[in-house]
Amino acid sequence: MARRRKKLGKYDPIVEAELDLHGYYVEEARTCTREFLKKANTDGLSRVRIIVGKGNCSQDGKGVLGDVVKSLLNQEGYDYTYAKIQNGGEGALEVKIKKIHLRRT
Repeated sequence: MARRRKKLGKYDPIVEAELDLHGYYVEEARTCTREFLKKANTDGLSRVRIIVGKGNCSQDGKGVLGDVVKSLLNQEGYDYTYAKIQNGGEGALEVKIKKIHLRRT
């Protein structure tokens, strides 16, 4: 009987911290996201989740924060994906934290 191997890369990466931006205005969300990512990097985290919501409760029914946060992540060079459905789907982004190496002098 042949043994089956698990394929690498098919596991769920562990999310080590989460930021929920429900109810935030655009500038507040931008500032909080920057601070959250900076702290995650300082703390040595590898992966975080940012909940941006889907916009279901907004006046026009369209989310704004998702586009704002994605734009910020792209500008800063972060890799991200939408969370799995059970973790928020398109209403949450999972971000791989960049490792910043400091030079010793």
